[in-house]
Amino acid sequence: MESFATEYDFKINSELTPNQRQELLQILFNYKDVFARSLAEIKRYPHYELNIEVMDNRRVFERNYRLRPEEAETAQKLIQELEDADIIEEASSPDYNSPIFLVRKKNGSSRLVVDLRHINSLIRLKLIQLPKIDDLLDTITALKPKFLSCFDLRAGFWQIGVNKRSRPLTSFTAPDGRRFMYESVPMGLSVASATMLKVLLHVFSDKNTRIGLYTYMDDILLAAPDWETHLDNFQNMLEIFKENRLTCNPEKCDIAFSKLEFLGREISAEGISLSSKKIAIIQKIARPKTRQSLQRLLGLFNYHRKFIKNYPQNTYNMRQLLLKEAEFKWTDKCQCELNHLKACLQKEPILQALDPTKDLTIMVDAANKTGFGWQLMQTDDNNVLRTFSYSCQALSKSQLSWSPAQTELAGLALALRQYECYAIMRQVNVITDNSQVLHLETWHPVNVREKRLIAYFMQFRLKITFVKGCHNVVADALSRVFDDMPEQHRKAFLPQQDERKDFVV
Repeated sequence: MESFATEYDFKINSELTPNQRQELLQILFNYKDVFARSLAEIKRYPHYELNIEVMDNRRVFERNYRLRPEEAETAQKLIQELEDADIIEEASSPDYNSPIFLVRKKNGSSRLVVDLRHINSLIRLKLIQLPKIDDLLDTITALKPKFLSCFDLRAGFWQIGVNKRSRPLTSFTAPDGRRFMYESVPMGLSVASATMLKVLLHVFSDKNTRIGLYTYMDDILLAAPDWETHLDNFQNMLEIFKENRLTCNPEKCDIAFSKLEFLGREISAEGISLSSKKIAIIQKIARPKTRQSLQRLLGLFNYHRKFIKNYPQNTYNMRQLLLKEAEFKWTDKCQCELNHLKACLQKEPILQALDPTKDLTIMVDAANKTGFGWQLMQTDDNNVLRTFSYSCQALSKSQLSWSPAQTELAGLALALRQYECYAIMRQVNVITDNSQVLHLETWHPVNVREKRLIAYFMQFRLKITFVKGCHNVVADALSRVFDDMPEQHRKAFLPQQDERKDFVV
């Protein structure tokens, strides 16, 4: 059983008793065909096929990108694998074509990407009502769950079919000249996530309360107040997956933990707490060492000043350091003001809960020598933008050599990945001070990194706005906080081991 667990690489709570672990592994072994370790092991959901609705009858036939001989050979092998797995078939229509390219993954292998940006512009979007997050979390925590498990589908889009009438829209041309189209929902299609959500809602709609299972987009959580209930619910859930021919990725399953992060919150028997990732960078803001650093920091606080009571009085000592003749000497009074302002940014009325029914706004910035920074916001009932998350990441040594446009795109990708399950269903307004990002829709990728990013962005509805750097104050301050941060704190914001394996960034 332990060899089986190692082979499938399940993430199982190490604090379980030997008997509990054995019981859990036995159930996993009995349902091992629910877990797919490779493309060859995924199945097809039998009760639904996607019908792609288009807004007009325009034909979109884009020329292929030029591939090097070795790339063309690799692409041909990957296309053959997809055909053997019944994910694609030979195309029947000459009216549509999307270009293909390869992106290299961290393990050295390649992934085939079909650039569907132009096809996405034809498609009528599917809107699906999402549950209120607070109501969902309240229902979960009312159970006082002592055991929590999270699950992720493996190549979930490819487990859902596309009806024959819609398949020509997904057509592409292989390097050898043959043309193919998708039998399954392709990654990068603008309605792919809505389709996945529709299937999951149908599969679990009448079973959630009965087996303690909760879904939000493709996040699947199992919660139970005791071990016996969790084990029974766990087996019932796997049986539902098996009946519907849905397969999970064993490497992305967190099983039987006492605390898990779900929808930006940490859930346990003690209740709900705000995920530390949302405000970690605010907690670690260090005292500024120069006037320029202080100006950037005050720019961050000034942006939220209307929500901070007695803001002028609570910044008086810090502002004195900006006077022309003043000596830059950080005092205890300055530190008290800084601590107070940091505390204000971490609670209401500045920090609000995310509302999945509203569009998102992202202010993003990348400082080429320090890091990425971004702030995620939504409008309140008075149409005023309010923050629901701040975050940033320090640049690694390899990232220091990236171009400004590439670092800005990577920062945007990191921001989207943090709240991907919401952003993929709403319009995302992007505010950036890098003018090249404005041309994302027509961006011709010139290297592997840009190809990965373009492949990721094509599934979102992004509206990009350019502002001068002096107006992008929050993201700019967050991207440069590492200038004054102690080295041990900065290391915590470098890409972690799991993040280094990230396909996109």
